[in-house]
Amino acid sequence: MHDPAGPPPEPGGQGVDRRAQLLALAAELFAERGYGGTRISDIARAAGVAKGLLYWYFPSKEALLAAVGDDVVRGLRKLQGAAIAGLDDALERLYVGVLVTIRYADRHYQLYGALNTTGSPAPDSVLVRGLARHVSDTVVVLEDGQRRGTVRADERADELAHAISAMVNQLLHFHQLGMVCGSLDDLAALAARLCVHLAAADPVRAVAVADAHDALARRAAAHAS
Repeated sequence: MHDPAGPPPEPGGQGVDRRAQLLALAAELFAERGYGGTRISDIARAAGVAKGLLYWYFPSKEALLAAVGDDVVRGLRKLQGAAIAGLDDALERLYVGVLVTIRYADRHYQLYGALNTTGSPAPDSVLVRGLARHVSDTVVVLEDGQRRGTVRADERADELAHAISAMVNQLLHFHQLGMVCGSLDDLAALAARLCVHLAAADPVRAVAVADAHDALARRAAAHAS
């Protein structure tokens, strides 16, 4: 007998992570068709399940989008954390973090677009919450650098973090539009270099970090998939 506290029974009873599967399919369809062009029935059909099962996991389409957004944010934070692990210098951590971010955001560009076209950017929207989380992570790195004297202290860490986020996002957008030429690797290097120059207390140190690009890029690439 089906437990009413659990999800509806499914044919075959496969032991899959159904929630993760539904999130992955929803992310794919939101990216392909946009939020408005994707129906709950489309996601259920793609997953081969009844709409009732999908509604058991996610009470509404809005809740599903929020879960997809949170999943995307967690994915980027996980990659960034792995890529900067063991790096002591704040500027190197910033550089690698930007490289990872560019690659991840490019791969999920259409999905970010779907998250950005669901209405007004309310303070509690999926997109704004995700951006705020990324900014707060950057603030931690910058404040550590300020304490050590490697990050400029004449600007507040949160304002620097917002400027860095804006620069990275806009450069990627320009690249998608064809306004910034070159490969994605070129774009990532440019963004990382500019962010480090913006944040560094000493321009000589910023140049040294940029000159270590090959080693830092290998570290980022190892965690960018």
